[in-house]
Amino acid sequence: MKKINRERIAAHGEVFTDERIVQSMLEVVERETLRIESRFLEPACGTGNFLSAILDRKLDIVGSRYSRQQSDYEWNALVAVSSVYGIDLLSDNVSQCRSHLFEIVRKRYVAKFGKRTKREFLKSIHFVIERNIVAANALTMKLTSGNDADIVFVEWSMLGRYLIKRREFKFGEVIGAEDMNRKFLLGSLEGEAIIPKAVADYPPIHYLDLWNDK
Repeated sequence: MKKINRERIAAHGEVFTDERIVQSMLEVVERETLRIESRFLEPACGTGNFLSAILDRKLDIVGSRYSRQQSDYEWNALVAVSSVYGIDLLSDNVSQCRSHLFEIVRKRYVAKFGKRTKREFLKSIHFVIERNIVAANALTMKLTSGNDADIVFVEWSMLGRYLIKRREFKFGEVIGAEDMNRKFLLGSLEGEAIIPKAVADYPPIHYLDLWNDK
C-alpha cells in the first residue's frame, strides 16, 4: 500500500481509497464492470486502485469466455484494457497506475499461456495503457507537462479480423458542457455516443502490430 505524506495531501488533496470503498463504488455500476467494452474514466486515478479493480473484473470475464483460443483471449483482453482511462495530477501516480494495470494483464496472460506468450501482444497492451492513463489536470483539461497542451484521449474501435481503428479526441470536446462531477464514463451508462471532431485519425491495424503504430 502506498504511503501518502502530509505535504502531498496538503498540496494536491491526495488520499488513499481503500479496497472496501473501491468495491462499494463498483457495486453501483456493477452491470457496466461486467461488460468488457464499457468505458470508464477516473479523473483522479491516483495509483489505479479503482481502475485496477475494474480491469480485474473485466479480465475475469475474458478468461471465462475466451480462453480456448489464444488470439481470442488476447483480442478481448485488449478490448478490456482499451476501455479504462485515467487522469492524475502527479506523474509518479500515473507511472504507478500504468505499471499496475500492465502487471494485471501480464501476470494473467503469462499464467495462462506460458511459453506461448507473445511479446507483441504485451507491447500493444503497454501502448494502449500509455495513451489511456495521462498526467494532467481534469479540471483545466490540460496536461501537466508545462506546455499547456490539451488532454487528448484515444478512441479504440475494434473492427473485424482483429483490426483496431485509432482516433484521437480532445478531452474537453468529449466532455463538452457535461458536469464532470456526474460524468466518469467516457460516454453514458446507456452507451449513448458522444462524437466530437477527431484531431487525429489512423488507418486500421492488426492488434499485434499496434505497439509499432507511431
